[in-house]
Amino acid sequence: MAETTVAATAGAAPSEDAIREILARLEEPSTLVRCAATCRRWRALAAEPAVLRRLWPDPGRSFVGVFTNEWRRGEGVSFVPGPGSALGAGRRRLSSFIPDVPGVPDWVQPLASHHGLLLVRLFPREPGTMQLAVCDPLAGTWDVLPPLRVRVARYFLGYAIIAVTGGADRSSSSSPSNFRVLVFRTVEEVAGEYILHAFSSGQPSWSAPTKFPRHVEYSLEEATIAHADAAVCHGGVAHWLFKNSSELICILGINSETGHVAAVLLQIPGKHHKQIRLTTTADGALLSICTYDGNRMFEVWEQQQRREDGTVSWIQAKVLKLRLPLEGARLMCLGARSRSLLMMDCHQRVHVLHLEGGAMEEMEDEFYDPNLIAVPMEIDWPSFLMSRLRRLV
Repeated sequence: MAETTVAATAGAAPSEDAIREILARLEEPSTLVRCAATCRRWRALAAEPAVLRRLWPDPGRSFVGVFTNEWRRGEGVSFVPGPGSALGAGRRRLSSFIPDVPGVPDWVQPLASHHGLLLVRLFPREPGTMQLAVCDPLAGTWDVLPPLRVRVARYFLGYAIIAVTGGADRSSSSSPSNFRVLVFRTVEEVAGEYILHAFSSGQPSWSAPTKFPRHVEYSLEEATIAHADAAVCHGGVAHWLFKNSSELICILGINSETGHVAAVLLQIPGKHHKQIRLTTTADGALLSICTYDGNRMFEVWEQQQRREDGTVSWIQAKVLKLRLPLEGARLMCLGARSRSLLMMDCHQRVHVLHLEGGAMEEMEDEFYDPNLIAVPMEIDWPSFLMSRLRRLV
């Protein structure tokens, strides 16, 4: 594409097209914000969706790093930036993102994230309760949720946070503080029964707990969550991946607005000896599964559109092969939007595999705990900056 030539007399204000061209050539979010702060005209142009999409057309840039509970370092929960992260280099404590909120503890457990919001569990807790909090690192906010009254914490199975605006998934939210939190657990006294707890921002308490339908219980019989207990969220629905000793996989979906629960059963040949992670397709519209054979091969299976009879099929969309095997590699987490897969090898080195292009990078920071929890942090930069800039217009 030919470069735009700007012809202007000395002292004349540049045209709007020239300003758009300038803004579209910027590389970092912070630079765009500084340009937008010059005047109302620049702020309005910087907030245009077309400009923002030109700046960040690659969803892979939404992955900025992970929050990890590597407490062995004596620093509590910290943020570890990914390669080329827009949030800069160097490990940071959680509290450094919220300097204006006193008393934010670093000794918490990261549970789940969605569109820039982080869900954590606080320690210590009162007997018979679970205390959760929601952090927006970029906005610098910290919301402690009402205590969740339960008798035994070890029965908790899954967590989800869904950033929302109105009743939809917050892919273009103008209010980053709106969210819903889902927690599901087993019933202490009854094997095979499940209870859902839900909380919405702005409400004084958790909603009344609800039990799962019977058909979901049968689908999850003798099955366990396949990986970390954080859900993959899209379309306002939280999805957890379960597996049993056979090749049978169950994807459990809970609608965060209605509480409707549904289970999808599928089989992937040879799955029983592979590591497996749940994510979404590149456009974020449907679910996707990534499997790893423990050596060099990765398979990406994608959900297809629902048929008229209500059934859903899956196809093998991609096969990736590493140039060299990663000795003792363990899948840590998979970013749903960026489709960035984190793996730790036997030397505690963490690698980032980008499922779209197949490129792999190594994270610069050192890790010491092979069993650490890592929650990916992803930010839809165009939507995020659009919401921030429009507030200034």
